[in-house]
Amino acid sequence: MAYRFKRTRGIILSMAVGFLAGLGLLMIPTASVSLTIVVVVVLGLASNMAFSLAMALFNIKTDTSEQTAEISGMAQAVGYILAAFGPVGVGYLQQLTGSWNLPLILLLIVVVILTLAGLAVDRRRTIFD
Repeated sequence: MAYRFKRTRGIILSMAVGFLAGLGLLMIPTASVSLTIVVVVVLGLASNMAFSLAMALFNIKTDTSEQTAEISGMAQAVGYILAAFGPVGVGYLQQLTGSWNLPLILLLIVVVILTLAGLAVDRRRTIFD
């Protein structure tokens, strides 16, 4: 879908709404299996949208294959390091505080940063402009 539109703003905002809804639903204290399934599906869809869009933007927002390789290599290296340490860090923070409130608030902040970064990239024709 990202290749069909000139702007990806709608996809970025849909992803943000999915993350915010999923994290918001996680903050509701309940033992409902149905709600858990909804949360998992919503967060899974938002995560897949974010990853797929990030991979597509490497190609969409560059002019040459060299530029694509440069930006992709840098971003993926940082992204995979965060992906490796993120779950452990969030779990450690939960163990340290004894609550999920701070880790979930941290994840909400990450979603805001992710959304703002996506919207900033969307405004530019290419990353190297």
